[in-house]
Amino acid sequence: MANLFTKEQQEILRANPYTLSVSERQIRFTAEFKRRLLSEIAKSGVTYKLAFRNLGYDPELLGKSRMLSTVSNTRAQVSSPQGLRDPGFS
Repeated sequence: MANLFTKEQQEILRANPYTLSVSERQIRFTAEFKRRLLSEIAKSGVTYKLAFRNLGYDPELLGKSRMLSTVSNTRAQVSSPQGLRDPGFS
């Protein structure tokens, strides 16, 4: 299970314009973030961790498993018939 976000951490995450929503257990990213994330990762020498940092997120705050699942889910979404979209929208 991913680490829970404290109230203070949630406020930090909400301040990032790429955060769609955040709760104690979950962060949801905008479609624009997902596009930029994949673009960053596609650059030579940019790791997923550096990509998150470049987009204004602290990798230590998010944690490895949360970042890896975001990358994996984003790649799957790109391949889906609906393409990239904000969470909660079909």
